[in-house]
Amino acid sequence: MNNVKAVLLKVLVKFVKFSSGSFIILLMGAFLLLQSSSLIEDKAQLSSEELNQAKNAFKTLSEQLSSNSSSFNISLTSIELNSTAKMINHLWPHTVAHIATSEYGMLLSTSSRVNLLGEFYLNTRCIVTNSLTGTVEFDQCYVGSLPVNSWLVKLIMYQSLKVIVGSEFVRTFDIALSNIVFSEAGITTHGEKSRYLKENINASLYKFKEVAKSYSQTSDIDKSLIQLYINELSVINSNQFHDYLMVLFKLAAERSIDNDPVKENSAAIWALGAKFGSHHFSSIWEIEIPRNADKPFPQLRGREDLTKHFVYSAVLQLIGDSSLSFSIGETKELLDSLSGGSGYSFADLAADIAGLQFAEFVTSNERNALSVQGLLSNVDNEDVFFPFVHDFPEGLNEATFKRLLSSKYSGQYLEIRNEISARIDNLKLYNSGLGKDMQSLQETWSEPNQYGLDFYHKVDTHIHTKYSDGGYTVKQIADKAAQFGCEAVAITDHSDLDLKRVLSIEFFEDLKYAQQSHPYLTIIPGLEWNIPPLNGREHVTVLLPESSYLQDNLINFRKQFDHFNRYEAQLLSPITGLNWLNQLSNRENGAKPVLIYNHPNRKDFQTTENAHDFAYWRKHSNLVVGFSGAPGHQKMKNDKNGSYENSLKTINGWDPSVARTGGEWDKLLQKGYKVWAARAASDFHNTDMDYWPCEFSSTHVKSRSNSHNDILTGLRRGNIWAQHGSFVKKLSFTATVQNQVAQIGEEVVAEFGEEVLVELNVNLADLDWQGNEPQLNQVELVIITEDEIKSKTFDLNHKTDKQIKLQHRMTLASDKLIFRWRGTNKQIGQADYLFYTNPIKIKKRL
Repeated sequence: MNNVKAVLLKVLVKFVKFSSGSFIILLMGAFLLLQSSSLIEDKAQLSSEELNQAKNAFKTLSEQLSSNSSSFNISLTSIELNSTAKMINHLWPHTVAHIATSEYGMLLSTSSRVNLLGEFYLNTRCIVTNSLTGTVEFDQCYVGSLPVNSWLVKLIMYQSLKVIVGSEFVRTFDIALSNIVFSEAGITTHGEKSRYLKENINASLYKFKEVAKSYSQTSDIDKSLIQLYINELSVINSNQFHDYLMVLFKLAAERSIDNDPVKENSAAIWALGAKFGSHHFSSIWEIEIPRNADKPFPQLRGREDLTKHFVYSAVLQLIGDSSLSFSIGETKELLDSLSGGSGYSFADLAADIAGLQFAEFVTSNERNALSVQGLLSNVDNEDVFFPFVHDFPEGLNEATFKRLLSSKYSGQYLEIRNEISARIDNLKLYNSGLGKDMQSLQETWSEPNQYGLDFYHKVDTHIHTKYSDGGYTVKQIADKAAQFGCEAVAITDHSDLDLKRVLSIEFFEDLKYAQQSHPYLTIIPGLEWNIPPLNGREHVTVLLPESSYLQDNLINFRKQFDHFNRYEAQLLSPITGLNWLNQLSNRENGAKPVLIYNHPNRKDFQTTENAHDFAYWRKHSNLVVGFSGAPGHQKMKNDKNGSYENSLKTINGWDPSVARTGGEWDKLLQKGYKVWAARAASDFHNTDMDYWPCEFSSTHVKSRSNSHNDILTGLRRGNIWAQHGSFVKKLSFTATVQNQVAQIGEEVVAEFGEEVLVELNVNLADLDWQGNEPQLNQVELVIITEDEIKSKTFDLNHKTDKQIKLQHRMTLASDKLIFRWRGTNKQIGQADYLFYTNPIKIKKRL
């Protein structure tokens, strides 16, 4: 027994000695190679010009080496060399390179940050010079504190190049190195190319594919598995990217019962890259992809380019690391900002980041892989995995990018980057099915009869005059508005700064004259705001309180914050403009500004964009009270109604976000937003495409009076209903809980299980807008709870009674209960006339 102990003790001692010795050797190596500070100063910022110079340097080398000529003649300036070093710095976040030339030679330096029991740097430097014998020498070369002999540097360099690009390239490189001439202006070289250089480089590409495949995080995937997913893609015929994801991840979920889910998800991403990305992705696996020109290319947020960015980045994440992949995407955007490019796009950059995070998450571990499969197997839109990007700055050319953002290290740039990251982090995919991008909240509604507002006033708050792109003066519009029963109108000419007559002295004189001519009609000056950074894509009605500063306030707001063909730092997001209005609101006594989202889906590809816009703006200002349930331009019929330009069209003249039960209006209400959408404005420009104010479209606002500030207060409180066709004369909608009676836009508190009585009273007009006797054919009560959105239909069988009363009773069974109404006057051969009310909310007593 003692002998056994002795033997074990000897083995232990030897092991400790060996381990200690190895550890000491490692420490000595680290001491010699790693240093506490960087050899090179912090990274210099890469400008677009420098990126272009680096691109030109690579282009010169590529053209010279791949041409059919038997010789080469290369000249690179010191500026191009330094720009190339800066591009390397940009692409590799933890590495800094520097190149400097003089008539004596060239200094090459690098510094890489290493985290090893603290922060250290692996520094290298070497001077390349011409020796007296005419050969090139690598002098004073160091790795950290360790000197490296010139012959060893050459040996490592040549052997590395031979492995990567082949012996023929090494021969040409040796000739180029032998003939190199150094100067302060740069370097030049010339010589005869190796005979088989081109074939050698092409052959090396195959090696690269194999290296990429082996370096990939999914190197153990068999190409037959990827082919299986590609075959699944071939049966889909859709222009929506989420349809492809749904099919692929449904297959992945089925196969993961018996197979590795991470490997299945990886194969699905490779299939997307091979099908919709670069042909290089398919060539890595030697897979032939049939191209079908008849099939549409899938879109993300209505754009094909976003799909490409997302897919490219996802595959690059599988091949390498995310920092390099992101740097490549950022570099591409900088190149696009140059003359001739499409411009720097933060939407594209967001797609790059989204693709990287998607691939990393769905292949990170088995748990996430299975969770994603379950979620994406039933995905019906991209909101689950892709952020909204339409409201990020786009198309910034080189000069504009530099003027507004300085560089990708500036505070303004990082603010946008942080917003992109926040939107992606809050996606449903990364939050266990609980997306936070439009998070639930509890906004305060008005209590019953708080102000005792007694009268409905017929208004139109979206009108244009000759001072922008309208065809009539304020006086002419006021005459017609009064004729058709308007009690208040808002003149909201476009705020484009190139419209020089908007808010001019002449305009306010015209408005004053029109007001004097119609003392019972209130005329409110306002603006249609091109809200940043959408450059005119989205418009918002801006109505400011009446005060002695109203004219100056409108002029100053327009001058500072309109975003139509203007690129200023304060226009990179809507927040600065919204904050300006918030501060104005704090300065005013009583009435506050009112902002209303005009024709919300006119240029959208998805109704969800509308909900995102409202929620994002509302996050920064509660002055945004709602959106137009019905857009203007009602004289334009069928698919042209409302001038809706993309695939989303109006439904009986109403925006789809409002017209569809369970649409974006209902979803916002369900989330807890206090949002008013019972607004039907004319958006009057001319009589070719529009009806006069209050002729066909009308909004009915309950307020003390039709004065300027009372109308704004009524708009904020939301006691509003709206209609087309003037078929309703009067309307009231109440919800009663015991002795509490709430009207439109108000809320009451109820006990759990307590009964709520909902009542609608409608008085039909004697004649509608065309002189016909109106009828109410159908009424729907939309009911919104925490868990569902549904409607109860009352079929009135062509009821022609002038007074119609409807009731509905139900008990409070959730934290909140919201009601809203709409009614239909059916028309033969044309769009039906409808009325809509704003909602009433019942909330559970705490």
